[in-house]
Amino acid sequence: MALTINGTTGIETNTDTGKLKVGASDDISIYHSSGNSYIQNDTGNLNLSPGGNSGIQVIPSGAVKLAHNDAWKFETTSSGASITGVLGFANTGQCISLGDSKQIHFGNGDDLQIFHDGTKSVIKHNNATSGNDLVIETDTKTIFQSVGGAEHHLIINDDGAVELYHNNTKQCETSANGLAFPSGKGIDFSAQTASTPGTTTNEVLDGY
Repeated sequence: MALTINGTTGIETNTDTGKLKVGASDDISIYHSSGNSYIQNDTGNLNLSPGGNSGIQVIPSGAVKLAHNDAWKFETTSSGASITGVLGFANTGQCISLGDSKQIHFGNGDDLQIFHDGTKSVIKHNNATSGNDLVIETDTKTIFQSVGGAEHHLIINDDGAVELYHNNTKQCETSANGLAFPSGKGIDFSAQTASTPGTTTNEVLDGY
């Protein structure tokens, strides 16, 4: 192998087997082999430190860490990766995409879980401790509707009525005095029960 040191072109080797080695025990090697380039570190961690600050750190048999402004922000782990701060998307339309039954968990005990199991979508509050409730908060109103908003199912108005719909038609709503029905609406005593399709049940209106 020939080694050439030139003030203009730098340090050159003329074969793919040639390596530039640095350190008392050849601790780090830089070389090119079979169409690929390598930086091989054999002692301690491999650090890329722009201006002396933290940049990239590669720990043997361990984590790869990325920094921003000398603060570690991203780190691989044995189970995946860890992020310190906020994961942002610069462009509209970008998203986090998960396959069927892959879940997003929140809380130290995985208390809140969101996923799609291939058939249905699930928001699961997995904490049976009294007082640890599933809470949905809004400053205006909460609307349950079909995809695209073509049909309303339930509308919960802040400081106002809770509206219940059937086939996108309001059937009743709460009021300051109790329960109110739009003109022509009321209790359907002949409605079939969900548990025994095809049959009717006697309805008792009590306490009104």
